[in-house]
Amino acid sequence: YTNLIHISEYIANSNELNTKAVWNRDGIDRDGAKFQLYPAVDKFGNLYLHAISGFHEVPASSDYLLEISYAGSSKFHTLKVNALDLINLGEYRKGYTIYVKYLGKTIYSEYLSDEVNDFFNLNHVEFNSYDTDDVAILYHFADGAHAEILSKTLSKYTIDFIDGDTNSIVYSTKIGYGEWARTSIKYFKNWVISVKDLFNNEVEYIKYDASNKRVYISIDSIALGDTLAWIPYVDEFRKKHKCEVICSTFWNDLFIKKYKKITFVKPGEQVDNVYARYRIGHHYDGEIFDNNMNPTNFVNLPLQQTASDILGLPFSEIKPKIVSQPHTPDKLIGLGIQSTAQSKYWNNPTGWQEVVDWIKSIGYTPIILSREENGYMGNFYPSEVYQNPSGPLGNVISLLARCSAFVGVSSGLSWLAWAVG
Repeated sequence: YTNLIHISEYIANSNELNTKAVWNRDGIDRDGAKFQLYPAVDKFGNLYLHAISGFHEVPASSDYLLEISYAGSSKFHTLKVNALDLINLGEYRKGYTIYVKYLGKTIYSEYLSDEVNDFFNLNHVEFNSYDTDDVAILYHFADGAHAEILSKTLSKYTIDFIDGDTNSIVYSTKIGYGEWARTSIKYFKNWVISVKDLFNNEVEYIKYDASNKRVYISIDSIALGDTLAWIPYVDEFRKKHKCEVICSTFWNDLFIKKYKKITFVKPGEQVDNVYARYRIGHHYDGEIFDNNMNPTNFVNLPLQQTASDILGLPFSEIKPKIVSQPHTPDKLIGLGIQSTAQSKYWNNPTGWQEVVDWIKSIGYTPIILSREENGYMGNFYPSEVYQNPSGPLGNVISLLARCSAFVGVSSGLSWLAWAVG
C-alpha cells in the first residue's frame, strides 16, 4: 500500500510535535522486537494500523509476527524488516479497542473514544491515486427497492429505504463495493433511497419516478375471476405513473385488443430492463397472508382491492374490458351455479329450483353456463333446465351477450358476465 499513500517526513522522537504520536513515541521494544504502531482513518471512515518496522535510528533485525484483534475479529500480520505496512482493520467504531500481541503478549492497545470525524482530523490516511467522491449506485424497484454499490471504493455507505409518504425509514443497512440491499416489502411504496457516507454526508437521494420507464406487472393467479377483477388496476397504474407497462396474465387474449397501451406477455416470459416489478395475487406466508407481498389482509377486502392495494392506488370499483360482441339481449337468463369453494355456494337446497321456476313463469328461458358436471363437489343442478356444454370460453361470452340478466355466485363466470355487460 505504501506507494499509494503520502508519508510525511519523520519527526524524531526528541523533536515530536504531534501530540497523538506520544502513544508510541519511543516505539515498542519487546523481547528484542522493535516496531511502531499508529492508528488512522481514511475519508471513508475505514480504520488502519500503520505498522513501521524498527525505530528512527535503530532498524529491526528480523521479521515480526503480530496478532491484531479489533471489533470481534483477529488476524495475523507479518511485519517484515524495513517494512511500512498499512493494515486495514475495517470500519472505525467508537467504543472498540485495538489489541496487538507479539509472542502471545499484548504489547499495544488503543481504545477508540472519539467520534470518527474527530479521530480523522487528528489521524488520517490520504490515498494519492484514489478518488471516489462520486459513488456509482445501481438502483431499481423490481420486487422491492434495491440499491447496489458499483464504485470500487473502500467505503461503506448507509442505505436508507424511506417511505416517501410518511418520511419514515422502513429499512436501513450499510454496504460497500459489490454489495447490495433490498427491502422485504415488494408491493408499491413511494420509495426514497438515501445514500450517506460514513461521515453522514448524503451522496445520493433517489425518489421513485416511473414516468417513461418500463414497469412489469404480473397477475399471478390462473383464475379467470381474479384476472378479470385485477386487470383494470394495471391500466390505472399505467395512467397514474405515465409509464410503459408490461403485463402477464393467463388470459391475455381477452385483453390485448381492449388495453392497447399495455404490452402483454406470457407468464414466465423474460422481461428485461424494468424499473419496477409488482406481483398481483393472494400471497401467503404459511397459514397467514404475506404482509411483504400484500399490504393488507385480502380476506377482509373486496376482491378488486387486492390489486389496488398492491399497486398503491385508491380503491374504487372498475369494470374490466374484454373482447366480446355487442350486448344484444334475448329472452335468456344465464345461471352460474358452481364455484371453486363450498363457502361461495348458495347452500339453499331448493333455492336454484325456485329461481328456475320463477324465470320460466315470467316468460324467460334459464340456461346454466357453469361448465362443471352435475353433482360437482356434491352440488346438483335444478331439473328441467338446459346446461350449455363445456367448450371454448368464446362460446360462453357469446351466450352472455344474448342474456337479459345473469344470476350467479362468486365465480369467474360472474365476473365475466359483468365484463360482457
